[in-house]
Amino acid sequence: SLFGGWTFQPAEELYQYSLEKSGILLKLFKDAPLENCIRLTVGLPQENAEFLRTLNFFLKLKGA
Repeated sequence: SLFGGWTFQPAEELYQYSLEKSGILLKLFKDAPLENCIRLTVGLPQENAEFLRTLNFFLKLKGA
């Protein structure tokens, strides 16, 4: 599993974007201490590569 937290953009927006664009499932945390964090569990190298492509594109859209 991989945890990530963002202060520049709500994790919920990445969560929704990932579901809509790639079908990659993330776990969104809304309560402290993991508020605004996501968890990603990847089973295959192809799934990891797809998530990284999706994340890269999302960050470019947001200017991050």
